[in-house]
Amino acid sequence: MLSRKFMVTMAFVSLLCLTAWGAVSAATSFTFEYDMSQDDTRKVEFVSPTVTGSGVKGFNLTRGPGINPANLIHGYSADGWNGAVTLADAITQGKYYQWGFTTEAVVSLQTMDVYLRRSGVSSPMNMEIHVSFDGFATPGFVVSRFNYYGRRAGTAPAVDPTLTDPFYYMHSQLSGRPDTETSLGDAIPTIDLTQFPQLQGIPDGVEVTFRLYAWGNEATTPSNSFALGRMSGPKITGIVGR
Repeated sequence: MLSRKFMVTMAFVSLLCLTAWGAVSAATSFTFEYDMSQDDTRKVEFVSPTVTGSGVKGFNLTRGPGINPANLIHGYSADGWNGAVTLADAITQGKYYQWGFTTEAVVSLQTMDVYLRRSGVSSPMNMEIHVSFDGFATPGFVVSRFNYYGRRAGTAPAVDPTLTDPFYYMHSQLSGRPDTETSLGDAIPTIDLTQFPQLQGIPDGVEVTFRLYAWGNEATTPSNSFALGRMSGPKITGIVGR
C-alpha cells in the first residue's frame, strides 16, 4: 500500500509537469510569407503577405524609391540598380526591397528564408538584410550579409555544381539558371534569427520592417534586374507567447 508521503510527492511532481506542459503549449508558432505563385502579371506593384497562425499582421512587399518595377511572372523584380556600388549608395539612393509585419502579441522570430534571381553578370551581387523597429526612421541592424552570383543569362554548365554544393552561386559565378515561369529562385542559406536578442520577445504593437539592400559595381546597367522569387518570396517563422 502506497504511503501518504509518496502520494503527496507524486501529486506535486504531476502538478509541476502539468505546469511545464502548459507553459510549452501556450507558445504557438506562426509562418509569415509572400506567395508569388498566384501573381501572373509582369510588373506587379506589390505582393500581399500570407500568415499561417496568429501573432503578426503582415504588410506588403514593396520596392524602394531608387529602383523600378521590372517584368517577371511569379516573381518580384526590379531594375535601375545602377549607380550604387556601395552599401552607403544603396541606402542613400533607396535601392532595396522591403517587407515585414506588426506584432499582435509577444513574438520571437526563428528563421528567415529568401529566394533570389539575377538577370545578368552585372546585376547586383552584394546584399545586406537590415531590420528596424521604427520604419527606418533611424538605422536598423544587420541580420545577414552575403553575395549572390547566380544569373539567368548565359549557358548552363554541363554538370550543375549545385548538385554537390547547393550554395555554389553564393561564392562563384553560375550562368544559365532555370528560367521558366515556374522556376524556383535560388535559396540563400536559412538565416537563424534566434541569434539576435532584439528579435526575441518582441512586444505587442511593434512594427518590424526588413530591408534587403542590394548594389552592384561600375558595370551594372539600368536594365540589369534583380528579383525576389520566383514562386516564393521572403518567409519568416516565429513563436507567439514568448
